[in-house]
Amino acid sequence: MEKTKLYIVGNGFDLRHEICSSYSDFKVFLKKEDKELFELVMEYLPVFEHIDCPNNDWCNLEAALGEIDINWIVENNSVFLPSYADEDWKDSGHHDFQYEIGRIVDSLSAILRGQFAKWVRKIEIPSALSAPNRLSTLDPNGLYLTFNYTSTLLTVYSVPTANTLHIHGQASMPDTDLVLGHSWKPRERKSLNDYPGVENQDTRMTEAYYILDEYFSKTFKHSAKIIQENSDFFARLWNIEEIFVFGHSLGEVDRNYFESIVSKINIDNVRWTIACLEPIDIPKKQALIGAFRVPVHLINTVLWNSL
Repeated sequence: MEKTKLYIVGNGFDLRHEICSSYSDFKVFLKKEDKELFELVMEYLPVFEHIDCPNNDWCNLEAALGEIDINWIVENNSVFLPSYADEDWKDSGHHDFQYEIGRIVDSLSAILRGQFAKWVRKIEIPSALSAPNRLSTLDPNGLYLTFNYTSTLLTVYSVPTANTLHIHGQASMPDTDLVLGHSWKPRERKSLNDYPGVENQDTRMTEAYYILDEYFSKTFKHSAKIIQENSDFFARLWNIEEIFVFGHSLGEVDRNYFESIVSKINIDNVRWTIACLEPIDIPKKQALIGAFRVPVHLINTVLWNSL
């Protein structure tokens, strides 16, 4: 039988169940697990420059990956870029600057993603009996698009695996990659070497800029590719009559997924229900859903406490 309900689940859903799955929890883990990497994040990613991130809790980590401070990386490592005219210059140091830039890029891309996956797989999930704030309104027979890596839907609510798409990977499957990244498409930004007069630039800087260009590709969330790889799931949305958004920020980094959903449904008939933490959040959530061309009269907001 075709499903008529779609649940879109974000990290706020797990947090509602008091699961330690926030980026602030990852921050604590990383500081203890890899102090050097933690300091690189603090030094070069604007994880603390966000109005919605109180107490430097890293809530904008994915967006911050796309806003890495290139200028500060170059300036802070300029000690490895001495003049060829310096009396202590040695040919053996010709690649020192590029090496340091490459080390930072690898740390803030592959190594950070590896530590993130390690942390995710350590998150403890409560049982159906012990889970706090368990919702009474979830329909396990609906379709579930979850942005969470955890097994909360299965463990706490017995939602069948066949009904669930873990769009960014699943912690219980150790051989699969977990997706973490920004939404800046590599083709939307010019190469750092794309400017007049670049031919007169120090070759060491040119090589370092190419390494930094690669960083943006390495940390990009390939949402279009992910959607294509899961096209069978999105094709099942044609009969959806109700959509529930539980715990997702509706942020820009995941815009492509919502646009794909909207393109598959009958947008003029599908009712949306958005869970909000506080009444002050309601206008923002309504505006974010409305930006996907959802008719205002089909958008309903509820507080978590009523679910």
